[in-house]
Amino acid sequence: MKSSFEEFMEEWIKYLNNDPALQWRIKQPFFYSGDWPFGLGTGLLREERMQKLDVEGKELVELTVPEGPYTYTIELKEGKFRLKQDKAKKPLLSWTVPLALLKDTLTKGMEFSNRLVYILLDERCKLSFNTSEWSKPNGTTVFEVLVCAQELAEKNAEMRKILKNL
Repeated sequence: MKSSFEEFMEEWIKYLNNDPALQWRIKQPFFYSGDWPFGLGTGLLREERMQKLDVEGKELVELTVPEGPYTYTIELKEGKFRLKQDKAKKPLLSWTVPLALLKDTLTKGMEFSNRLVYILLDERCKLSFNTSEWSKPNGTTVFEVLVCAQELAEKNAEMRKILKNL
């Protein structure tokens, strides 16, 4: 039987695989700095602003919630986000977060002080980066993956309910 947390994680993966901006990002060979995916900006015109996006086949996020104990890894293989319930070998970002903080962040995210990107640096968390593979395009993609968890909770009342009852 699946835990509620595992159910949330699986819905997060579905959300990632259907998010148009994230799908656009991973299908492009280059990251256009300063350009939004659905518009034409100067990033498309200036070659020096193009950087290679290199996330295919990588473990993007390792999320550990010690009270669970839950450890999940989100990876990108063959253009699809996948979930494994295990520690990553070499994640771009490894984040250990207390369950209460994660629940609050995801369920109250509409409040400015609870945006997920701010909580990453909370003193109760542990955060580490794979600096040898961290780049602006890869890092932006990782942060977008995290923000999608919050978007899922904001848009889906059932997911908010599951998170609140953890």
